[in-house]
Amino acid sequence: MQISELNEIPEAARKSLIDDGIITLNPPQELAVNAGLLKGKSIVVSAPTAGGKTLIAELAFLDVILNKKKKAVYIVPLKALGSEKYKEFKKRYEPLGISVAVSMGGLDAREERLAKYDIIIATSEKMDSLLRHRIDWIDDVGLVIADEIHILGDMGRGPTLEVVISRMRMLTDFQILALSATISNADELAGWLKAELVKSDYRPVKLSRGIYSENKIEFEDNVVKIPEGTDDVSAIAKYIVSKGNQALVFVSSRPSAEATAEKIAKAIEKKAGNNEKLADKVEGALEHSTRQCRRLAHCIKGGAAFHHAGLVYKQREQVEEGFKKGKIKVIAATPTLAAGVNLPSTYVVIRDNRRFQAGYGMRPLPVLEIEQMCGRAGRPKYDTEGYAVMIAKNGMEAESLYKTYFQGKPEKIFSQLALEPALRMHILSIVATGDAGSDEDVSNFLEKTFYAYQFSDMHKMQQLVRRMLGTLAKYELVEINEEGDISTQSLYQPADSYKSVIHVKATEFGRRVAELYLDPETAHLFAQGINNLSRTHPHISFLHLAAYAQEMRPLLRIKPKDYENIFPDVEKIEPFLVVPKEYLYDEEELLSSVKSAMLLEAWASEEDEESIMEKFGTTPGELRVRLTKADWLIYSLQELCIILSKSEVHRSLELLRSRLKYGVKAELLDLVRIRGIGRVKARKLFGLGVKGLRDIRKVPYVALAGAIGPKTAKRLKEKVGQPVENAVLGNVVGG
Repeated sequence: MQISELNEIPEAARKSLIDDGIITLNPPQELAVNAGLLKGKSIVVSAPTAGGKTLIAELAFLDVILNKKKKAVYIVPLKALGSEKYKEFKKRYEPLGISVAVSMGGLDAREERLAKYDIIIATSEKMDSLLRHRIDWIDDVGLVIADEIHILGDMGRGPTLEVVISRMRMLTDFQILALSATISNADELAGWLKAELVKSDYRPVKLSRGIYSENKIEFEDNVVKIPEGTDDVSAIAKYIVSKGNQALVFVSSRPSAEATAEKIAKAIEKKAGNNEKLADKVEGALEHSTRQCRRLAHCIKGGAAFHHAGLVYKQREQVEEGFKKGKIKVIAATPTLAAGVNLPSTYVVIRDNRRFQAGYGMRPLPVLEIEQMCGRAGRPKYDTEGYAVMIAKNGMEAESLYKTYFQGKPEKIFSQLALEPALRMHILSIVATGDAGSDEDVSNFLEKTFYAYQFSDMHKMQQLVRRMLGTLAKYELVEINEEGDISTQSLYQPADSYKSVIHVKATEFGRRVAELYLDPETAHLFAQGINNLSRTHPHISFLHLAAYAQEMRPLLRIKPKDYENIFPDVEKIEPFLVVPKEYLYDEEELLSSVKSAMLLEAWASEEDEESIMEKFGTTPGELRVRLTKADWLIYSLQELCIILSKSEVHRSLELLRSRLKYGVKAELLDLVRIRGIGRVKARKLFGLGVKGLRDIRKVPYVALAGAIGPKTAKRLKEKVGQPVENAVLGNVVGG
C-alpha cells in the first residue's frame, strides 16, 4: 500500500511524508490501516524494534488532528524518548500547522499552556500529575498513543501507566494506539483495551543472531572467526571496526560500561578518526571536569564511549550524536539505552546476560529485554543485515543461551498494580480528585484496570483497598466513615447479607499530597518531621528528612571507607535529625540516609564536584538526579508547611532550595543569579569584594578578567555601564 493511496490523510500531510522518503507502507503499517487505524478503531501493535511503529502513530494523529480536530497525547516511558519524539514531530509537522508540545517535568503544575497544542508528548508520571490537577482539556483528546506499553509489567513504571490509561478511559472517550515490543500475551492487552491486535515479526533489516565462544561467532548460517585479543569484547569490537562497522555493547553495570569502553578504545585506537573536538565538548560539559568526564573524553579520542545514567544529559547527547555521525565506533552501555533513544547499529554485542537484583543476587535477563537489545542491530536505510551477538563463557553456555534467548519466546507481561506502594498512591489520587467517594467506587475503578482483566478474582484487591484506605485515614490524608444495611428486603436473611460501605473524602492535606505527587508514606514522614522542625534547625535537618523519603530511594550505599571519611561527623549531625526515631531502627539505613543528606549538603556548601564524586562514590549524572529529586521534595515540604501552618520553616526551605539549585552558600545567591556566573566564578567574585551586580563597578577590569576570564569580565562591565576599551581588552588577552 502506498502513502499516496491513504485518502483519509489530507494531501498536504501525505506530500510531507513522501517528501521525507516515506512512500510505501511496510507490512505492520498496512495491517494497522486495514484494521481500522484511520477509522477510529483502537489498535495494539506488537512488533519488533525498528518495525515502523512510529509511523503508525503518525498516521493516527494526522487523521485525528487534521480530520477530527482533536488532540493527540503521546505517552512515553522515558524523558529521552520524549525529547527525541518532540524534535522529530516538530520538524516534520509544524510546517503543516500542527503544534507540538512536550511536558515531562514539574509534577505540581496544571500546564494550562498545553490546551492550545495538537500533540502533547508526556511521560506517564507527568500525565498522571496532569490528571491529578484536573486538566480542563481532557475532553479534547481524541487519541492516546502509549509507546512501549509492555512496561506495564515493570514494577516501577508499570502501575502509573496502567492507572493513567484507566483514568483517561473513565473520563473521556478516545481512540487508543498501544505500541509494544513482541510479547507473548499481546492478545490480553488488546482484550483489555477493546482494541484490534496487529501482530507482526517484520523487520526492515534482516537480523542474524549468533553466539560467541572460543574465538568464533556461530551464526545460524555461517561461522565467523575472531582474532584473539586482550579480552573477548575487545577482540569482537576490533573485528567489527576493522570491517568498517559500528557496534553497541551491552553490559550489566555502569562500572563495567566504563571499563569495557576503555579496553575497546585501546584495542581500536588506530581505526578511530580525529575526535579531539568531541572529546573536548564532553570533558567541558560541567563547569569543572571530573574524573569521569576525563575518562569518557579519553575513550572518545580512541573511538569508543560509555553510556549510562551516571553521565549528565549533555554528555549522553554528545555520545549519541558522535555515534550517529560515525566518529564513535563502539558504545559500551547499560541496558537502559536499549529502551531509550533510537540508536541503531550494524552490530549489537551482549556481554552480560545476568544482572544483580537486590534480595536475589545475579538473575538471568528476561528474553524480552534481550530481544530489545538485539533489535538495535541493523540500521534502516544503511544496512541490509544487522548482527546480534551474545558472548558465552564456553560451549555449554553457548548452547544454553541459544535455546533460552534465540529459540525462547518473550515473557508474558503481568500487571504490577497490586504492589502496595503503587496502590496506596493511586487510591489517594482518585479519592483526592473526586473520582471515588467510597470503597465501592475505588473497587469499580480498579475493575477497569489491566490487573482486573488479568486476574478476574477481585477479592484480594478489595481487601487491599480497604486496608489502604485505613492507612490513608491513619495518616490523616482521608476521612472515612462506615455505614451499611442488609442487601435484600427478604424476611429471611442469609448470614452474609449485611453489606458495609466505607465513604471516603480527602482532607485538605491529602488533596495537596496527591497534587504534589508524593507517596503517602513520604507525606506521613514529612508531616511528623515538619512538626519537629523550627527555623533554627540547620539545613542538614531538612536535607536528611528529604533524603529519607521513599522517592529518594535507593539511598547511597555504605562503603568501608565511609567510616573514616564521612561518619566522624555523624555524631555532630545526629542531634539535629527530625526523622522520628521509629523510622531509624535500622543502623545501615540511618547511615545511608545521613550519607545521602551529606552529599546534598556538600554540593550546597560549594564543595568541589570532583571531591564530591570521590568522597561519596557517585557520578555527575547521579548527583543531578538526586538534586532534581531533592528540589521537588524540598518544594513539597514548603507546600506542606503552608497546610500545617509552619511559615517560619517555609522561609528556611526557600533558602535551602535556592542553595541546592545553584550549589552555593547563601552569600553567593545574588551572584549566581547573574547569567553566565556559576558557583566557581561567583566565589572568585566574592573574593574580590563583589556581592552583587552593582559592586562590579568598583573592581578594575584587569582584576575581574584575572578572576573570571576576559569575556565574562567584559560582559559584566558592559552590563553595569562601564564598557572596556579595546586597548585594555587586548592588553589583558595578549598578556
